[in-house]
Amino acid sequence: MISLLKIIGLFSILNVNNVHSQALVGGARDDHSCLIGAGYTWCESSNSCIRQWETPCEDNWSDCEDCLLQQKNGRNIACPQDCDMIAIDPIPPVAIDPLPPSPPPPPTCSEVMCMMYCEDGNKLDKDGCPICECNDHNIHLPVPISVPAPTPYPVPMPPSIPSPIADGPDSSSNSACPITQPSCDSYTYLCPRITEMTRCGEGGIDGHTTYRLSVILKPNMEIRNIYALFGDEINTFIIPEAWQSSLSVNHNLGGVENSLIATFPDAEWDSWLTIGLTNGDELSSLGSVGIPFGSWSEDSQMEVSNGAVFVIDPEIDSPIGEEIVISQLTIPNDQIAELIVSIQGKKIENGIVSDVSKRSWTEPNVRFRLPSMNPLMNCISWYDGCNTCNVENGRLGGCTRMMCFREDTPRCLQYSSSVSGH
Repeated sequence: MISLLKIIGLFSILNVNNVHSQALVGGARDDHSCLIGAGYTWCESSNSCIRQWETPCEDNWSDCEDCLLQQKNGRNIACPQDCDMIAIDPIPPVAIDPLPPSPPPPPTCSEVMCMMYCEDGNKLDKDGCPICECNDHNIHLPVPISVPAPTPYPVPMPPSIPSPIADGPDSSSNSACPITQPSCDSYTYLCPRITEMTRCGEGGIDGHTTYRLSVILKPNMEIRNIYALFGDEINTFIIPEAWQSSLSVNHNLGGVENSLIATFPDAEWDSWLTIGLTNGDELSSLGSVGIPFGSWSEDSQMEVSNGAVFVIDPEIDSPIGEEIVISQLTIPNDQIAELIVSIQGKKIENGIVSDVSKRSWTEPNVRFRLPSMNPLMNCISWYDGCNTCNVENGRLGGCTRMMCFREDTPRCLQYSSSVSGH
């Protein structure tokens, strides 16, 4: 008899071990072999792995009233079915006049708890509620009926921004966000270059991007220097609207001194014109004529048909093959701007510097197209890494409200039909 009881006890121990060995496999587990990635935790009272929002566990509450109160305060735990009869904070009855029966309310959609990731959101059932099936790619999603469209809010700046459109195919840039550079092939004597001084529209003046515009003189063109940026009746010098520091008076040429930037940090992002200088013109080596700096602001551009920025001493040589800065512009992130300038300089003839009145070079209408740093510009359907949102005029509108177990890279799913090059 004793031997029979020992055999039965041994069988029970083996059976218990076998039950534990049949626990779910895959992913990280806790000390009780519960699958953490699937949402399982150990319940001491039931001696098993459970999802606490599906299966009641006495470890989480002392009685029904405590369990329901925790649910009311936002804790996602399951309570026993018999707890549904316990009332929390009962409201005293109020006598009201009888009303005619109202139509049934629209269905309330519960949160999607699917163990799956849908890049373009979940499909909706006949009641407009999300189900555990994924939408096809690039399908424009309506907002589920149980989730009202939110009030538009300021545009977020996601970690990945599409490359902006520009004039040429050369995409080399030192900017944190790559900028497609103007083509050198469009010009005889120089190559235009655009460099972002901020970082994808961040780190400078709030809501603005700061660019430096420069040119690189081509080799083997007998060029000695650059001595003027100008506009005339045929080729207008256009300087777009740009942010101006409060110190912009007498600091429209040559940049801003480092000593002033140390005292007034915003001055680092001031907008100005120059020929080579960037840290201020303490020696007054630059001059201007016919440039209406007094009217230049974030709301007003300058158009010059008889004026110039020039070097006081036109005999100073300019480096060949290196960037020569001609402007710094700070523009709002949601705007696209363009600077157009004609550039003139001296040439060298047979190793001898010629008379500037007889021997000079001119590059008319050099164009710098500055892209918008708002990735929502021209986008009508935006994927934020989890949900899909409507976009109007560069601002987010209504978004789906799906639960995602990971976040993907944000991007525009659909651009307006008027945009090409994406």
